Amino acid sequence: MASKSLLLFLLTQKKAGDIVRNAHQNYVPVISYDRLIKDCNLDYYISTDNIAIGELQANYLTKIKPMGKYGIVGGSLIDHNAHLLNLGQMNILQPFIEKGDIEIVFNKYSNSWSLHEGYRITNEYLNNTNSDLDAVIAGNDAIASGVISALKEHDMDGKVLVAGQDADIEAIRNIASGLQTITIYKPIESMAYAAANAAIKIACGEAPSNMNITIHNGKKLVPAILLPAQIVHRQNIKMTVVSEGFVLEEDIK
Repeated sequence: MASKSLLLFLLTQKKAGDIVRNAHQNYVPVISYDRLIKDCNLDYYISTDNIAIGELQANYLTKIKPMGKYGIVGGSLIDHNAHLLNLGQMNILQPFIEKGDIEIVFNKYSNSWSLHEGYRITNEYLNNTNSDLDAVIAGNDAIASGVISALKEHDMDGKVLVAGQDADIEAIRNIASGLQTITIYKPIESMAYAAANAAIKIACGEAPSNMNITIHNGKKLVPAILLPAQIVHRQNIKMTVVSEGFVLEEDIK
């Protein structure tokens, strides 16, 4: 029988877990790409370090504004990545909170990784307060765009620090125009190469290389590759996402 491997992009935890179990019944190893499949005998995992991404977001904003009122609009409550991001963000923010320098005025997960959720959660806070807000950390750039929409309605756009992640083209435009502070660029090409290389090695009956860390998925310790990400701000757009061909300079304007 020829060797096989399965590279899996997570849809839902239950469906993904069922696919892993079915694959194993047919002696096919499974690599989870980007999102960790929980509570199953997953073989390998390839992603970025989401805790580190959350730390990058919070660390950058606290360097600019080490005191003030912060809001957090996380990703989907049922997505493991959203919880890892929040853990990283709170790793940085907690010392500031304990000193009384930063107050977390809202810290909510979304129903989905969407503009609508970013708008809804931020607008809900702003409508029920005196609009006192200094910074918002968003789970991704779609959520960050929703945050910015809510800020615009309260004449606060460009006055509140906003961090996202994914380096979406809309986020890059918002950064260039001063509406968003940073995004996080994930090395998609490197992730894709690592995943393809691992799948080929498994299919050839070899063990994947560079699986130098393990991540517990609730069932077992899963060998993993976690690649580093990079901050994108107004001053380094050309040196990061443009120079690497992720976005075109003419699309930013």
